[in-house]
Order: sequence, then C-alpha cells, then structure tokens
Amino acid sequence: MIYINNKPNRIITLPYPYSGVNHIVYQGNFIYNIKNKNIIVRIDLISEIEIQSIEYPVNREPLYNTPQSSWFDFSIDENGLWLLYREIYTKNFIATKINPETLESQKIWILPYNPSSLSQAFIAYGIFYGVQYYNKQQSYIDIVYDIYSNIAFTTKRIYFTIPYQYLVQFTYNPYESKIFAWDNKHLIYYVYNIQRDKISKCYR
Repeated sequence: MIYINNKPNRIITLPYPYSGVNHIVYQGNFIYNIKNKNIIVRIDLISEIEIQSIEYPVNREPLYNTPQSSWFDFSIDENGLWLLYREIYTKNFIATKINPETLESQKIWILPYNPSSLSQAFIAYGIFYGVQYYNKQQSYIDIVYDIYSNIAFTTKRIYFTIPYQYLVQFTYNPYESKIFAWDNKHLIYYVYNIQRDKISKCYR
C-alpha cells in the first residue's frame, strides 16, 4: 500500500509474498525480500511487474531484535542503495552497495557489530547508525560508523522519542533529510541534523 496522511491511497498487488518490514521504495521501484527465500526482488510501481531478482547468501534469522524484522534491510543515502544482512556461513554483518537496476553487489564491507543487539539501523552520508530500543518511549543511537573509512566514532548517545512505543521500521530519506519510521501503525518522521548529531521532535 502507498500511504498519504497515514491512509492507504493505492493498493499494489505483489507477485510474491513478502517477509518482514525492512523493504524500500527507490527510483520508482519497490524492492523487498521474498518470504522464506534468500531472494530480493525489484517491482516496478507503475506496471506492478517484476523487473529483477537476485539471491544473496543470507543467514535465515531475523537481522535485528525487533519483531517482524526481515533477513535483509535496505537503506538509501546520498551514495545510493545499500543492503544490510548477515552472511550465511560466517554470520558477518554485511553492508553492500548494490546496483539499483540489477540488484547485484558492487562492493562489500564487514561491519564490526552484532545486528541482533540492535532494533533498527540506517545509513546516511556513508555512515552506519545503530538504533537501540524499539518499544520504549525513549530510544537512542549509540553506534556511528564510517563505512568507507572503517572508523567507529566515539559519540554521545543521540536520543529520540518513540511516541507509540513500537518502532518496527526506521529509514533515512536523503531527498528530504528526514528519518521515516513506522511506529505501531503510524507513519512518523524525524528531522536529523547530521552536523549536530541531534534528532529533533518527531512529526506524525
């Protein structure tokens, strides 16, 4: 479904069932994880036709500790489209830049964190941010990691409120410089000032 003002405006029929909530809309496509498969697929939102699909060596466990977490997590930033997942054999936490048309991996980085200790994560300006609690009124970001430089920043916790206390999706939108979240069936967003390491009051 496509939402406007928290209300469905259009219903799209997917060719395959989806798994979890960590999907993304990018360049007119809906990209998601097919249920119970190591496959991600790209659907054109106008024609509702499958354009591309690809299999990744993913560990078949929820990526984060949030209920409904997928095996994969997608993120977009100023650099393009990212895919986060845990590798099937090594269980390394992987961040890979992927081609938005072919969905193929362009480059892979190993992140020095355990994703199951996080509730959500996102990437902005090539920086990985790890989010803690999903079901408390106040949560925080305490992991800030430069993917390209392989440098972990020492930073104070970046606090923000979760008004409905059930945050199952948290993703950065580089076109609006906002973090959009799905909080207990409510679409909300946060304004994040990268330079000041501060998340302002959320908007509903």
